[in-house]
Amino acid sequence: MRNIPPRFIATRLDSPRLALCLGVTVFAWLPCLSIGQEAKSDSKPESVVKLKTVPVTVANIQSDVIFAATFAPLDASEVSVSLKTVPALKVEEVVPHGSAVKQGDALIRFDTDSLKEQLEAQERTVVLLRLNLEEAEHEAKLIEIQVPLDKEQAELTKKQADEDFAYYQKFEKEFNEKSNEQRLKSMRDAMDYTAEELRQLEKMYKADDLTEESEEIVLRRARDDLERQKFSLEQTEMLHLKTKELSLPRVQRDRKTALRMAEIAWERFQLTFPLQMEKRSLGLAKTRQELQKGLKTLEQLKEDLKACDVKSPRTGIVYYGRVQAGKWVGVAELRTKLKKYGSVASNEVLMTVVSPDNLQIVGSVPEADVTRLRVGGSGKIIPAAMKKERLDVVVKSIATIPSGEGQFDVSLELVKSNRSIVAGMTGSVRVTDYFAARALTLPLNVVFTDESDDTIRYVYSLSDEGKPVRKNVDVGVVQGERIEIRSGIVASESILAEKPKSE
Repeated sequence: MRNIPPRFIATRLDSPRLALCLGVTVFAWLPCLSIGQEAKSDSKPESVVKLKTVPVTVANIQSDVIFAATFAPLDASEVSVSLKTVPALKVEEVVPHGSAVKQGDALIRFDTDSLKEQLEAQERTVVLLRLNLEEAEHEAKLIEIQVPLDKEQAELTKKQADEDFAYYQKFEKEFNEKSNEQRLKSMRDAMDYTAEELRQLEKMYKADDLTEESEEIVLRRARDDLERQKFSLEQTEMLHLKTKELSLPRVQRDRKTALRMAEIAWERFQLTFPLQMEKRSLGLAKTRQELQKGLKTLEQLKEDLKACDVKSPRTGIVYYGRVQAGKWVGVAELRTKLKKYGSVASNEVLMTVVSPDNLQIVGSVPEADVTRLRVGGSGKIIPAAMKKERLDVVVKSIATIPSGEGQFDVSLELVKSNRSIVAGMTGSVRVTDYFAARALTLPLNVVFTDESDDTIRYVYSLSDEGKPVRKNVDVGVVQGERIEIRSGIVASESILAEKPKSE
């Protein structure tokens, strides 16, 4: 716009038209002036822009490990029936769950009729086994006496068989053959003699004057003798043949067989005698063993009968089942078994007698928290049944290996006993593992993690010139929405609430 001379403006101010024109012109300039000012403001550098910050707060910081726990007995005795011969027993009477008992009080009464019958039967068995052993020992003594005689008899039989066969071979065989031939020859000679006598008689009777009747009688007798001699000769020839072909070979074979049998008998005695002696020794040992087993079974039956008289091992409260990691196991199942006519197995824990005055606290903590605890660390427990109570506890032990997946067992003890607490009750334990007075803290969301190294934490602090400055910090415990800052900043610093835009 052209410049208007002042003089011209001054001389024309009285003109109404000029005044109107000037007003319009000034009104039109106002938006231009505003726009120029805004543009000038936008061009200011970032350092003069006011950044949002949060203060460093000084507060007490505390870290707690919180976990569920159970009150468990320190002094407790499990009750079971250890049976060696029977697998189970039937219940006749049992004390109720939760009963107060004294040491020596009867806890369970069983039906023992069957066990007593077995005991009586075993006593009879043992008597028989003793008699068997006594008989076997007497037999063994007699065998010791008889064995030398048996050996002597076997040797003698063998020797006699050798002698008989040698004598037969040397003398008897040849003599028997000769005797057989001689018997045949004698019979033939006898028949020849008889035939010759008959011939001489016939010749003589033809020459003498004897009467015919006498002649016939003598001749007839001679002829009959000849017939008999012929028949005898025939018999002798048959006997000779039989003796030669059958009897004499059989005699020789029998003598050989007798000799061989005597030899076998001797060999058998030599071979079997040690085996028989060992067998008898083993049999005697087995009989002794059976007696020992019988006596052992008898003793076990007596012990089983005695074990059926179940007494309380201590004064305390009866809990059905057993305690494991502070929890009672198998209570529901045992309530079914521990009643009249119920059946319980050998070596099964039936109940636990608990001393009510001595309790411990057991629980488990996650793997991530176990290193935060230390033996001797103090804390408090809030019993589930007493929400307003805070009982002091001390860490007594910490397991070095996990008891389950990612869990470690911890035991604690009460600083002061409380009679209202009984075994089996539960609660929540809080153990303080860290405390820092007047610690520096910041909101969690203003502390950042380095992208290249997640172990590095940092914040942005506002410098005196109003510029953001990155500072690495050492962080500590997180408490709620705030985190402890152990080093890297001071309490007077102002920390940016968010990362600078340039970041």
